[in-house]
Amino acid sequence: MGGMATLTKQKPFARLDTHSTPTSRTGAPSGSSWKYVPLGLGGLAAGGSVEAEELELERADPGLTHLLLTTRNAAKGKIETVIYPENSSTLLGLAFGSAGALPSYFTVEQYLNADLGASFDAGTDTGRILSGCLADGFSFSVDRKQLGSLRLSLDVYVNADASTESAAPSPTWPAQDPYTGKRLLVDLDLANNSQTLNGWSGDYTSMRSMSINFQNGIETDLHRADESSDALDGTWTQAYPGTPRASIQFKLVADAAEHLDLLRLNAGLRKMAFRIAAYGANPSGNTTCTTSLTAGSSVTVAVAATTGFAVDDYVLLWQPTANKFAVAKVTTVNSGVSLVVDTLDVTMNGGTETIKVRNTAFELKVSDARIRSATPPTLEGNVYVVDVTAEAIVGPSNSAAITLKAYNDNNT
Repeated sequence: MGGMATLTKQKPFARLDTHSTPTSRTGAPSGSSWKYVPLGLGGLAAGGSVEAEELELERADPGLTHLLLTTRNAAKGKIETVIYPENSSTLLGLAFGSAGALPSYFTVEQYLNADLGASFDAGTDTGRILSGCLADGFSFSVDRKQLGSLRLSLDVYVNADASTESAAPSPTWPAQDPYTGKRLLVDLDLANNSQTLNGWSGDYTSMRSMSINFQNGIETDLHRADESSDALDGTWTQAYPGTPRASIQFKLVADAAEHLDLLRLNAGLRKMAFRIAAYGANPSGNTTCTTSLTAGSSVTVAVAATTGFAVDDYVLLWQPTANKFAVAKVTTVNSGVSLVVDTLDVTMNGGTETIKVRNTAFELKVSDARIRSATPPTLEGNVYVVDVTAEAIVGPSNSAAITLKAYNDNNT
């Protein structure tokens, strides 16, 4: 390994890319979709790991090895970062696979010797390549009393951890500001006594804070020798998907009778749905709609302008006063006239209140969860609050614990 200066907190930076064959553990990154990840301090807490067996023998022969490798890279690590419009689809999407399948394999490159600013010394760069990675899940939380950035923590299995002396690329950092609590909306739909959901009601201002923890339940297995690669020798060679589940915890101000009655249902655990949406501070497309829109598929949204919108963008449609919002994918752009979106979850009347249409949106939605616990009202500051825990599990009536819609412009 070449020369390396003392590693300080200003030096490391990382990028990641999914494999060109997403199902290939030992495959190569696509090379065309690198995302530079603005890590939190110490935010790449993932890498190689080993477990050992101590041989307990009746006679300790000095020629015997009494400590042997048993497994390699079996431990999960974490990637902690801030969510930006340019990386939300990639980072959040890493944890999602199709039903009964693993998510995509990906590679993380971390460079350790880079100088601050735009200058990088290609002659002395050292770093790590974490390959064959799988995201087992993610978590993030929001305190609605604050307007801070939205931060994401990914749970990651690393298949191989190798050093590199390759020249560091010049990072292309996200050009937009990160998502923050200022432009975030949450919605909660609590079922009635017949376990029937009432429909989305808009931004749920009674919700003081919330957190989501999503897990795939992946199991790594079959550690094998690999004489062709030191990085792969002894690591896991198989991974199996588990049962995806999402745990949602939130704090409600006790300002409605149903907030005190969350556990009292004859029909069993109370059903609920939940969604969280946000858009960027500087959306590339920013326009309005003044017509009536009916919830459904393939909805045409007449807009004042189509500049800054493209097919596969995700947009937030929002009426602040009527308290209605929806995130939808753009499937067609009729220049200067309209956008066609795939699905609109909420009916809106732009004739009574202008609908804001903002690009760079993302949404996480839990369509079918059950409330598992709720505390009695507890005084917090000047108000009483109720702490609630709910869980969604993939099953016969629930094909996905959580679904994602997310804008991704590949840093352009």
